[in-house]
Amino acid sequence: MKTILFPTDFSKNATHASLYAGMIARAMNAHLILLNVYSIPMVIEYTFRYDVDGFLKISKEVVSICT
Repeated sequence: MKTILFPTDFSKNATHASLYAGMIARAMNAHLILLNVYSIPMVIEYTFRYDVDGFLKISKEVVSICT
């Protein structure tokens, strides 16, 4: 079994690259796995607080646009 792992940040360039990865996977009769990893920052009392809910909302919107 052939598998291509495509890490992405869902940027405009990554979207174009994903189309290319899809063409390669189709030509090789391979599976294509898209990987997006995000590490939720730890909130420590001396750092700024992160808007995790806002980030997740924006991420879901980007994913829905790309699919």
